[in-house]
Amino acid sequence: MKVRILLFITVLLLLCAVPMKADNKKYQDICKGMLFFSGDVVKDKANKQKMPSGQGKLFVRGYDGNNIVDNIAVTGYFDGDTVTNASFYINEEKASYFKRCLWNDKLLINNWSQTVFEGTMSYSFDFDKETKSLRLKVELLEGELLGIVKYNHEDYLVPLKITPENSVFYVMTFKKNDRIPYHHAIKTYGTSIKVKSQILSSPYEDIVLAPIKPFIEEITLSAVEYEGRWRVTIDECRLKNNIKFRPVYSDEGRGKLCNFSLFGKDGVYFGEDDRNHVGLKLPLEDGGYFEFHFDVYANDSKGRLYFPTGEVFDGTFRHLPFISFRDIQYGNLDDKCKAVANIMKSKSTDFTMGDGMYYNTSGKSERVKDGEFSDRVIETKLAEFNHGLDYVSLISGAKLLSANYDYYLNLCSRDFWKYIGRGDISELDKSIYKKKPEYSVQYQAYTSALNGLLYEVVSCYASDFTEKGATVYKNIDLGTSAAKKLPLLPIDRNNHWQSALPLKSTCQSSPDESRVKFVINSTDIDFLKYLQDANTSDELALLCIMKPGTTVEYNPYDAIPTAVGLYLINKSTNTVLYDLSNYLDTSNPVKYKAIFKQINTKDKAAYKRKADSEMREYRNRYGQNAHPCGTCGGTGYRTYWSNGRQYKKVCNVCGGRGRYYTR
Repeated sequence: MKVRILLFITVLLLLCAVPMKADNKKYQDICKGMLFFSGDVVKDKANKQKMPSGQGKLFVRGYDGNNIVDNIAVTGYFDGDTVTNASFYINEEKASYFKRCLWNDKLLINNWSQTVFEGTMSYSFDFDKETKSLRLKVELLEGELLGIVKYNHEDYLVPLKITPENSVFYVMTFKKNDRIPYHHAIKTYGTSIKVKSQILSSPYEDIVLAPIKPFIEEITLSAVEYEGRWRVTIDECRLKNNIKFRPVYSDEGRGKLCNFSLFGKDGVYFGEDDRNHVGLKLPLEDGGYFEFHFDVYANDSKGRLYFPTGEVFDGTFRHLPFISFRDIQYGNLDDKCKAVANIMKSKSTDFTMGDGMYYNTSGKSERVKDGEFSDRVIETKLAEFNHGLDYVSLISGAKLLSANYDYYLNLCSRDFWKYIGRGDISELDKSIYKKKPEYSVQYQAYTSALNGLLYEVVSCYASDFTEKGATVYKNIDLGTSAAKKLPLLPIDRNNHWQSALPLKSTCQSSPDESRVKFVINSTDIDFLKYLQDANTSDELALLCIMKPGTTVEYNPYDAIPTAVGLYLINKSTNTVLYDLSNYLDTSNPVKYKAIFKQINTKDKAAYKRKADSEMREYRNRYGQNAHPCGTCGGTGYRTYWSNGRQYKKVCNVCGGRGRYYTR
């Protein structure tokens, strides 16, 4: 009897474990006519609930307006509450039409259908009798969540790796009614995901960032739930040479990449500033760099090429291995990606220089004209004209005059006390100070400074180019003053003259010209052609070397230095071209104190003669007792400003005549 009972129980257990067939139906009702399974099911002994088993599809029915479709579907191999080789599918193609779906408490307004996940997942479901609602919960355990990248108005699927550490829950509630799709609400936990990808196979690299894909080493993607779908954006991206890629989105959270910027070591960058100026500095394949800045307002561009050997070219380019500067400024995302990629895979030899300056590792600079080194043509000949002089050597140990003018002026005045900043102390204090130990040190420094060198670069121009030479000029604008006939080379400071280098009388131009001149005697055609080209490019200048001289009382000059050297240079390359020192007056400049005193006397006398002549003519016209009105300056009216406008009124002093009379 016991054996029979045991056998009976065994048979019952086996029967309970045998899957229930669908009796030739395509699918079985799992829960209240709302949740169905296409495949085999078993009955849970605990709750008597039918449970999917083996390969099949679990789904909630929907409606597309014409046909019954799957609204929610999970396919794969079902084992208890786990589904392997699973595919999770959601269809909301008629969501906006039926207005029956809430996603994270927001009404879904966009239509879409998509496989959301592939991999391993778990699920559970139950039915609330009071609300007549089906609750279906799925957890995405391990696999690929399929996000969306929007590019050129198209949606592309991006596989995002899901692990137990960043699993995602979907909780879906369906309210039973007579129509399908049911009123339903779906919530996701969480609403954002961050995934670091080691396999560069997403549409971001293959489509959006295709040109720079070979340079990507690591990319981190973020996905944010938006209207039921996962919008994917780049969170972090690292390129070769440890360059960081920073994305710019026009519609934050929706995956619409519109621009980007780059940052890296050694000043590497790519991007726009707050004035919409585009700039970049990117590494080249051979170890060099390329840099440029485009000013949208000036409509100008400037490029700089850093060679791997240390040389630098700054200027224009006849050929660039990428689209133009303007195309980068105004181009789309694809244009910019292509430009960045083309630059980073180029070598310095792929750039063809136009016009600009070339700087070698020693600091020497050379002109580049139409891709040619024009300076090298005469480099071997220069020693004949500049006596082997070097710009750097000439100014070595010298102070820039314009940057040390007060220092220079105090030395020219030969005033020790002004030199040390104590020019206002009394004679008694001076005697006391001389007994201090620091006096001797400071006085020694003062005497040394009196023989110290200063330098300044002065503008000039050349003309009269012939096969026998050329002439270099410096204009002097002193009006009718007698000083314009002096052989002095004005030294510019803050756009006006305060010092002048003394010259020999041979530098004086013709009496009717306000300029000094320096003759270049040469029959070398290459050298003269070089001078002519440099003059056309406004590259010629005069290097003045001097020592402190003397102060003078004459406007616009306040000091005359002691002349030491004068050289014609190329100011763009700091190359000495011609030694003009033989034109200098190296005698003691103190003589100019008396010269300018005489000129002041002459200028005052000339001014008085002119004023007297003008007054005689004035009185011959208007009478011997006539005087110009000092209030209106002889015009007869006065000018007023009101409400941003200019008004003229009759002078209230002279009554509009412009003059008055004395008895």
